[in-house]
Amino acid sequence: MARTNSRLSRVVKEAVARILTQDISDPRLQLVTITDAEVTRDQSYATIWYSTIPQGVLAADPLRTGGDRPASDEEVAAAFASAHGRIQGLLADRLTSRKTPELRFEADPVTEQAARVEDLIRRVRDRERSGDDVVVGDGVVDPEVDARPDPLDEEWDRTDADDPSA
Repeated sequence: MARTNSRLSRVVKEAVARILTQDISDPRLQLVTITDAEVTRDQSYATIWYSTIPQGVLAADPLRTGGDRPASDEEVAAAFASAHGRIQGLLADRLTSRKTPELRFEADPVTEQAARVEDLIRRVRDRERSGDDVVVGDGVVDPEVDARPDPLDEEWDRTDADDPSA
């Protein structure tokens, strides 16, 4: 989708985020964050990207967390479908442009991908610490054999990387 000027996208993003926090009382949308908005060049449509707190972040027992339970992806999608008309109308009231883009709500894949990458890194580092072989793709990497320096390691020295005998 071609983006229109970033100013309108930013205004729509901020307005929808405010609408969710101030005007929508659906508990399924309480732990939702608006991450981005993309408005088409002709201003007919705006895709609103959102993220949710993963189910495992808060305790599973709602009594221990004061009742906060992150809604599932399906529940959030249903809540946006239910509140779509109200959000659309409130956005029209807040925009100064002649045309209000039709809203489309999409889960932001970036947050899920980032969580997945963090989980993979954590699992690899845990295995390295335990001395187990680290499985990468189809192969197995033996930490003793593959002893190249890790540039993310704080003790790594660039001069060691240039010296093949190090």
